[in-house]
Amino acid sequence: MDMPLNELARDYESLASRARAGDAEAAYKLYAATASCKDVAASEADLAGQKKEIQRNAENDKDREAQQHFAQEQFDRCSPLSMGQRREWLEWLAVAARLGNADAQLRYVRAATPTKGDSEKYWSDLESYRNTAAQYLDDQIARGNVDALLTAASVYDANSNADLFKANSVTHYAYLYAYAMATGEQAGVFFDKLARGQDVLSEQEKTKVQALGEEIYSKCCKH
Repeated sequence: MDMPLNELARDYESLASRARAGDAEAAYKLYAATASCKDVAASEADLAGQKKEIQRNAENDKDREAQQHFAQEQFDRCSPLSMGQRREWLEWLAVAARLGNADAQLRYVRAATPTKGDSEKYWSDLESYRNTAAQYLDDQIARGNVDALLTAASVYDANSNADLFKANSVTHYAYLYAYAMATGEQAGVFFDKLARGQDVLSEQEKTKVQALGEEIYSKCCKH
């Protein structure tokens, strides 16, 4: 059960000390709470601006009321956390991942691309991120974590925001194929679904996808 945010905010420093001392559960609690509030209005002025934009863009009164109510609800829920605490979401994700939390490691792969600031630091941070994230992904696949296959597929997708691997459609679909195998789906069904979704692969590409997917599956799930 998630810890109520008013309790978490009250115990924030205690949880932070525990996390820094090696408590993966405390680190993940801090990550989950701060990440859920990172994009929520942090001040009355910010909330008023959001509601004004909703008023401007909503298609009808019912839609406007629902969106404004949700914005207010999220603002009230997150109000115990300061803006500074909310900005620490990525730090706590990195800590939880480093301490071995499987979900945190996969979320780190998808979310932890460094932001561009100082140019020299950005490039060193990017290299560090890629090395760490790739290791997390390899470890989770080797442990038989089926969800890691979907994460790997996502970072090879040309439409991904991740900056881990160069986009590669064959590798992307191979990880999806390995996931399909792990969940009991037949090869023909898998490729039929791709075709219906207008993801057209040549026969040569299908052969490569199937061969690589089977290799990935054997490393992940055939223990």
